[in-house]
Amino acid sequence: MTNEEHPSRKTTKTTKALASKLASLELEARWQDLAECKGMDPTLFFGPEHAETVKEKRDREDAAKAVCNRCPVRAECLEYALDAREAYGIWGGMTELERRALLRRRSYDKPGFTAKFPSAPTRETQHISQSGLNVDLTIYKSDLGTSHYTVSYVTYPNSVDVSNPQNNLNGAVNGALQSSGIENPHLVKQVPNTVSGSPGMEVEASADNGYLFLEAILKDHTLFQVLTANDKNAPPVAAQPFIDSVTLK
Repeated sequence: MTNEEHPSRKTTKTTKALASKLASLELEARWQDLAECKGMDPTLFFGPEHAETVKEKRDREDAAKAVCNRCPVRAECLEYALDAREAYGIWGGMTELERRALLRRRSYDKPGFTAKFPSAPTRETQHISQSGLNVDLTIYKSDLGTSHYTVSYVTYPNSVDVSNPQNNLNGAVNGALQSSGIENPHLVKQVPNTVSGSPGMEVEASADNGYLFLEAILKDHTLFQVLTANDKNAPPVAAQPFIDSVTLK
């Protein structure tokens, strides 16, 4: 009889598996106990038994998402719904259609980067002429409801000093906040980080007419900006998974 077949070994493996399952169930119960929606009328999240008008459904979903936006376990709720393939209702601030779109995301391979957009991104180019600098900004953009997902990049000429990347990144962040169209932005978070071995800056900002997550990355003389924005004063749907999906070449 091999070690794998020995009854005591089987018992140990079964015990460990059971303990792992119990721990998982305990964790699941714990986040559900902390949910903002606990004790609320489930109709808000799953809809009434009678048919709704388009406006009634939109208003109800907006009200449900407002609850999700202030929930301390929103991420855990969304992760559960995606793993369980929940077919109905609002979970983690996303409707069933938004969750399906998120699950259908695939990686798009573009010059200089790859990223998981919610749908095939459109491409546009903007010419920038500022402070003696003449460059072309390439933008890839995809939308999901009121949320927008963008990766843009610009290559600076060799005459631009990039010896202190934080200066370039801070300038890029300030420029993005000013040109994004959001009104009275308030910084929620601004921290330096590293992406694909290159220096970066991660920013989260709320405003009167929107909310955005921005990651600026400087790779050699090329500045990348990964932006997720929402037209409403609430975090964009699945902002962090999109930002985390971006890989520089």
